[in-house]
Amino acid sequence: MAIMSVCLWCSGCSGNSAAPAAVAGSATREISTADQGKLHKAEQLLIQRCMDRYGFKTWPTPDKSTLPDVIEFPYVLTDEQWARRHGYGSDIFESIGRLKQSDPNQRYFAKLSAEKRAAALTALNGAEPVGLEARMPTGGVLRRSDRGCVSEAESALYGDLRTWYRVKKVTDSLGSLRTGRVLKDRRFKEATRPWASCMREHGYIYSIPEEARSAALRRADKRGGRTEEVRTAISEARCAAESGLGALARRLDQQYKVAIEREYSSEFKTRRTMESESLPRAARIVAEE
Repeated sequence: MAIMSVCLWCSGCSGNSAAPAAVAGSATREISTADQGKLHKAEQLLIQRCMDRYGFKTWPTPDKSTLPDVIEFPYVLTDEQWARRHGYGSDIFESIGRLKQSDPNQRYFAKLSAEKRAAALTALNGAEPVGLEARMPTGGVLRRSDRGCVSEAESALYGDLRTWYRVKKVTDSLGSLRTGRVLKDRRFKEATRPWASCMREHGYIYSIPEEARSAALRRADKRGGRTEEVRTAISEARCAAESGLGALARRLDQQYKVAIEREYSSEFKTRRTMESESLPRAARIVAEE
């Protein structure tokens, strides 16, 4: 699955991810990208203040939405112009790698002694993952400490920490659930055949898009690999249009999106309500910076 994403923070620190889409008929709408950014910044500032009380330095990390030209294509790449600029995104991965290396949080934690680093991580995440729990739709249970600066920040911002942790983890996981259902759909599998036939006409023998991009990205850092990556990506995008795979993937994605949002409407509504109600608090926190 080729989804461009990045986390620049140390393990356990969760910024506010993209809000789930609104469920049809719900009175509470999803918040804007700008408001998501406000919540993210407020949470980061609260973590910073909390860690300062423990005697550790931290720096707010950028919101994912600030990363340049990042797109998602979990089914098939359809944007030919993007493919011409980035291929499958190896150049963006390199930029993200440089950002992570220059992240002051990473450099700071790396310089701490082993004892200090352990103390800092405990201050950030709590001593052990107990107190918060979320049962995943895809199976399994996620747990995290209800102590530490991450939990303190989320509690101050959203109020009911246990409910927030549960609905955030559940709704965040539903994108991958939807993607999995699309990829397993018989109609999608059948539609990859004309796509593969089109790719053969372009000189590539791949049965599914994932094979094409995985092979191209493995060779991206080799001589001529970048050129071939772009060429393969352009062919994938063209064949997505010519074969109809891209259009079908969009229809199936929307179909499963609506079904999943209906199935988990309570979790979506609760999350959107909590985010909307937290915006005034976020504005005050950011104003105090």
